[in-house]
Amino acid sequence: MRSFIWVWGALSGAAVAGCSLVVDTDTAALGDGREPAPEPGGSNGGSDAGSCPSESCSDGFSPSNVGADFWDEDAPDVTLDSGATIVVNTTACNPNSVAGITVQLQDGLDACVVQIGNLTVGPNTTLRGEGSRPLILMVTGRADIVGAIDVSAVDAIPGPGGFRGGNRSGPAGSGPGFGGAGFRSTNRRGGGGGGGHCGDGGGSAEGDSSDNTGRGGRSVPEGFELIPLLGGSGGGQGARSSARGESSLGGGGGGALQISAQQEIVLRGRILAGGGGGQGGATVSLGTGGGGGGSGGSVLLEAPEVRIVAEATINAAGGGGGSGAASFVPGLAGQNGFEATERAVGGESSGFGSAPGGFGGGGESLAGESTGRQGEGDAAVNGGGGGGGAGCVLVRTEAGQLAGNGRFSPSVAPGLRALTLRSE
Repeated sequence: MRSFIWVWGALSGAAVAGCSLVVDTDTAALGDGREPAPEPGGSNGGSDAGSCPSESCSDGFSPSNVGADFWDEDAPDVTLDSGATIVVNTTACNPNSVAGITVQLQDGLDACVVQIGNLTVGPNTTLRGEGSRPLILMVTGRADIVGAIDVSAVDAIPGPGGFRGGNRSGPAGSGPGFGGAGFRSTNRRGGGGGGGHCGDGGGSAEGDSSDNTGRGGRSVPEGFELIPLLGGSGGGQGARSSARGESSLGGGGGGALQISAQQEIVLRGRILAGGGGGQGGATVSLGTGGGGGGSGGSVLLEAPEVRIVAEATINAAGGGGGSGAASFVPGLAGQNGFEATERAVGGESSGFGSAPGGFGGGGESLAGESTGRQGEGDAAVNGGGGGGGAGCVLVRTEAGQLAGNGRFSPSVAPGLRALTLRSE
């Protein structure tokens, strides 16, 4: 059994295009959902419904962010079927016998690019991306994902290509849609703002005045097509009780994943790119505000045909904001985006003087929730962090259409969109 073999050949290859996105709602064809479906017609010239016969897929398309020469006809097939989590570190871009190429993108950013023949992620197996760079998988044949590919943030740790949350070194989050740090006044500590991406981050409104507010991060410009490939932005840290006091960390931004396949992509499992939950307020001294949630990250899938079965999931939800501390009781952390069905839950009030954190953006609600002034029993002394905004999911096919019963968060535009393939 081969569980993880990546080898490099020369850079070459020709692109293939010509079919549309198909959302397969007939799970009976997949048996128990763990066995591979019959080979579609795209690779063998068959005539199954939704297939991509070679004669209709002869026109080339241009992959996003990198050149077509990164499709390598000599690249090996990769099968991940160990039933375990396999980690790819995108900072090194060459860990554990995994070969990768660091490629510069627009605006001075770069990504870790991996070349593959056919990709299979088997049942109960997770390909986990970690590190500073986005992950781009260039698949010459087809990608079949039964298990999971995970580039999510976890708490304050961003996903690959995502941006950090606010901390003592930098109280505001980082990234284009960074969440602002919470501010303190004489009697109150505000929560951090949530990071923004395809949805705005939620602000934290606790405090004596608007000066005690953690600003929610702004969303990317309308029509952004994930070029360059960016992860989500970090949430702001909660306000400290003193200038040198302890603070609650903002959630990290979800990571960025691109899969560009010349034949097709079949998703039967999960792709996760959620933002990190904000940390709950600390009880040191007078307590602190909660950290803002990180925004969801980016998922870009492009192939002549993309098939998504009814039970498959793409999740780029924002993280929930942490609640502020109560008297002698710490606040509660916001939920990580990848753990949510649609929207990550903000941390609940932990007692008198603690304001809850805001829900993260997801589902049909792209913006992270802004938090109010009220905690348990009275106006909050320590504010909750705003929820992180929803991330971006973009699917490119020949037809440029997206429909069906897959589970998506976000589930509305501009968080979820389908476009036609880019021409050469």
